[in-house]
Amino acid sequence: MKIRLDLSNFNEALSFASTVKPVNQAGDSAYLFTVNDGRCFIHSQGAHDYVRTEVRVLAIDDESKKSPQMFAYPADRVAALKFLDGWIEIATGVDEGRHWLNYLTESGAKSSRSTLDPTSFNTLDRALKEATGEYLFPTILLKEGLSTTSGYALTNPSDQESPNTTVQIFDTSDKDWAKGDGTMYAADGQRACYFYSPEFEGKGLAVHIKHMPHLMSFLGKCQSQVKIKIGTTMTFVVDQVKSPDGTETSDGAVFGWVNRTKTHPKYRYYPAKLDKVRLIVPRDHVLKTLRHLMSEMKDRAKIRVIYDNPNLRFVSAVSKEAVESASVVCDPQSLGEGLNSGEAFDANVDIKAFIGLFDSCRDYNVELRVASAENNGEMKHLFRTIARSLIGDSGKSYVSTEDAKEPCYECLVTHFITSMA
Repeated sequence: MKIRLDLSNFNEALSFASTVKPVNQAGDSAYLFTVNDGRCFIHSQGAHDYVRTEVRVLAIDDESKKSPQMFAYPADRVAALKFLDGWIEIATGVDEGRHWLNYLTESGAKSSRSTLDPTSFNTLDRALKEATGEYLFPTILLKEGLSTTSGYALTNPSDQESPNTTVQIFDTSDKDWAKGDGTMYAADGQRACYFYSPEFEGKGLAVHIKHMPHLMSFLGKCQSQVKIKIGTTMTFVVDQVKSPDGTETSDGAVFGWVNRTKTHPKYRYYPAKLDKVRLIVPRDHVLKTLRHLMSEMKDRAKIRVIYDNPNLRFVSAVSKEAVESASVVCDPQSLGEGLNSGEAFDANVDIKAFIGLFDSCRDYNVELRVASAENNGEMKHLFRTIARSLIGDSGKSYVSTEDAKEPCYECLVTHFITSMA
């Protein structure tokens, strides 16, 4: 076959395809090109993930128009094409069992090489077509939620089927999830993160943590909106490409993964009535204070959090050297129903986990709540921060929708940790 493509569009499509390194069962690496009905798609299937993207066809030989065609382009050779401009004409064929590929460019550059048997690589077009459950997400909101929550999932659990390897958006499809409708959630047993937005309501999704790097890379290349398609065997994210005049959208590049994810059996969020202390904490000040203490402690993790109204301070709980932070002045808040915030508490915590309560919050002032509960005869302190924000399509934070000149999305984020013995 012979096909002519625009190199600028070709390299843009390859940037999506390269999100996942293509590997077949023999360990060979090549991008699979399929041509049918005048359209050309690039497929890249790795060990766990899959990408499909389309490249615009400028011309194709008459013979190839009559039936579907495909060829493999070695993955270690595509980088050279980014230095070329204009069009590229690719010719492929088979001679005595040898698959070959030649190209000629508008500038006169040319190459000829052997390539791999395209039938040794797969497409997931059928699974994509059969995925019927679909809904739309603002790209920035999905990225923000995944970035915020994914650090709370287990990356190397002893039980690979643990739900704690999953980042999940709860919906109403299960009665035990209904209270969390619209909440993206991840937890590791000691820490948890809840990312709620009205834009997530009714849009259930489960992503295993092993897919997260490729998924985040893919989302970083997408336009302002993506479509989720969920099938019986696979889940896909489809970029929504705007027309030049911005009035219409069409399906663009696709990222997919196999549905082998263990979901959380139930949505759990402990009620506010358990809280004994409610404080407004200056985010930058507390982070600076904690990072100073962490630097002094080197690799040691445990600290003691001490609150004596209105001061919050931190002391090393394990170092032989006495290390104590400066005080952070907080603003106590009512617990509601006429209840005042508690006057004092102290508890051991992991310093990195405590930093995590604040470092991804967008607010300058963060609400810290502290509860206590008995567990197997031991008193545990439960810490959570609650932050509200308004995020625009550009990723910028706004105080109100009136201040924004772009679509904005409400978020309510809770970070949760438990104390240490």
